[in-house]
Amino acid sequence: MRRSLSLIALCTALSACGMPPSEIVDSDPGSTITTTSAGRPTAVAFDRSLQDSIAPPMNPTDQPDDSTDQPDDSTDPPVDSTDQPTPIGTFYVEGRFLYDPCGNKVILRGVNKMNIWTDLTGSRSFAEIAKTGANTVRIVWNTSGTAAGLDTVITSAVSNRLLPIVELHDATGDWSMLQSLVDYWVRSDVVAVINKHESALLVNIGNEVGNGTVTADQFRTGYTLAVTRLRSAGINVPLVIDSIQWGYDINMVQANGLFVLQQDPLHNVIFSVHAYWSNVPASIIEAELLESANLNLPLMIGEFAAAGFSCGLDVDYRAILASTQAHEIGWVAWEWGPGNTPCTNMDMTTDNSFASLHDWGLAAAVTDPNSIQNTARPIPFFTNTTCN
Repeated sequence: MRRSLSLIALCTALSACGMPPSEIVDSDPGSTITTTSAGRPTAVAFDRSLQDSIAPPMNPTDQPDDSTDQPDDSTDPPVDSTDQPTPIGTFYVEGRFLYDPCGNKVILRGVNKMNIWTDLTGSRSFAEIAKTGANTVRIVWNTSGTAAGLDTVITSAVSNRLLPIVELHDATGDWSMLQSLVDYWVRSDVVAVINKHESALLVNIGNEVGNGTVTADQFRTGYTLAVTRLRSAGINVPLVIDSIQWGYDINMVQANGLFVLQQDPLHNVIFSVHAYWSNVPASIIEAELLESANLNLPLMIGEFAAAGFSCGLDVDYRAILASTQAHEIGWVAWEWGPGNTPCTNMDMTTDNSFASLHDWGLAAAVTDPNSIQNTARPIPFFTNTTCN
């Protein structure tokens, strides 16, 4: 059955999650459906009953629009994804969980790092991130990054026993650019790097690709093509697919994720939502994540912070921590910092160091009962390097 409970998420959004620091713009906070000065939503209704009250898209030449039109409910029954081929020599998805190459379940706990702009090699941040006990790092990259640079930053993450999740940031909010990201991934020099590291790597096809106008058919068709092209190029690692509407539309992946998963010959896909769910009660966060678990959907929270897109500290991040722990859902906090402008309150650290963790970043990394330090488990494959 499709959804019995809708998430009404007043998702206030920070451009720092979708643009390099030089492109960050101030936003216009508010408690009703408005847009930022970049055209991104500061309030999003996930309840389809509210769609008729939402303004139409902006001119295509403007920044990403604030339309919250959602796809029609899927009539497809849930797909049983438990009986799947296991890719040899890579991490893999079975049911709704991720496993290392030795068959050990991995619950992701880590942080995002804007490497392409603030720490190209990871040399200033990865060892500090590892001090939290994190087992993963989501590496912000883009198509200007060289294959050699990609090799270096992946190597640095693995050397610190952090599972690298590399994502391309170029198409944030822009559905038309999805296949151009795939063009980068399937380049022969990039494929060579991915294959070199395939035993310990996840590829996040694109960050927050698409705004609120992307339909279910577009999502299914676009990502089926993307996955097919990546597999045809010889890329076997788990693929991470962000939801649309700058990543925070959990409805889209709940309705269509299992369909896309079945189009992958390896059935090796994880879906990601960016939980900038402003002013959303803990009970609704719990209901949505429980629903996703009941759907047997391979899901992770690819980004979240205490601040939403308008820089207000209005996200119940502690509820996200608690609910993901209860349902064994992985998460990666946004963002290690520094560099989130103008929303510096998204920076977990002031200078890349573990010692400078503060406020919500300190809680998420260390002090909350469901923090990284209190819940993360090392990945056995990194400890043993072989499966005995």
